[in-house]
Amino acid sequence: MEVADDFYLFHSQTWRSVFYLSAGIAALVAVGGMLTVEPDQPSEEEDKRVDWVGSALITAGLTLIIFVLSEAAIAPRGWRTPCEYQCCLDSSADPHAFGNFRVREADVNL
Repeated sequence: MEVADDFYLFHSQTWRSVFYLSAGIAALVAVGGMLTVEPDQPSEEEDKRVDWVGSALITAGLTLIIFVLSEAAIAPRGWRTPCEYQCCLDSSADPHAFGNFRVREADVNL
């Protein structure tokens, strides 16, 4: 913590100084992880397919909810903007669609 205090006191207070501090901490964590975490064992599963539909649905839902939460403050009418409502509904519908897709896929594979 003392290093962070020194960094804060002796560097200009701009977005770059916060970025450099965060990048330094992230680099330390990454190096520590590479040195301490054991490598994974190779997978012996036969089925190594990627669930592209599920990935697309979850990514779309998360992107929409982040858009809603970050842009509502600057929307013309705030949370009363129709786009905010629609994106909110879509962002909650995508994970449900993902769940339904997985259930149907599991039924087909039985």
